[in-house]
Amino acid sequence: MRKIIYTLLLLTTTHAAFSQVRREVQPSIPSDSSIVAGNTGTKADRAEMVKALNLTDGQKKAFKEVNQSLKTDRSAIQADTNLSEEEKKQKMTQLRVSYLEKIKGILSPEQFEKFKQMRNNKQGENL
Repeated sequence: MRKIIYTLLLLTTTHAAFSQVRREVQPSIPSDSSIVAGNTGTKADRAEMVKALNLTDGQKKAFKEVNQSLKTDRSAIQADTNLSEEEKKQKMTQLRVSYLEKIKGILSPEQFEKFKQMRNNKQGENL
């Protein structure tokens, strides 16, 4: 009888101990709608970028459209089951190049240089 009680006690204690395992919180997926492609996409990052670049209302609107397009295109590439992983990587690279060309068309040369510098700094922080 004691063996059964000790076994039940051991099983209950073990079960309780394992059910309290700490689980790591998964970081959120970066937002593609952020102004800086590849950053964490926080509102503070976007606000900082807008302020630093001194964007006009027209530029802000154009950025929003380009970023929405980027998000849609990226989702379509990721969801395409007909593409191999290598093809997806190639398409994503083409998408990033296209994105930067569109951004370059929106910004003045000085703003674009500042954009690239801020983007590189942010990517360096994420490494």
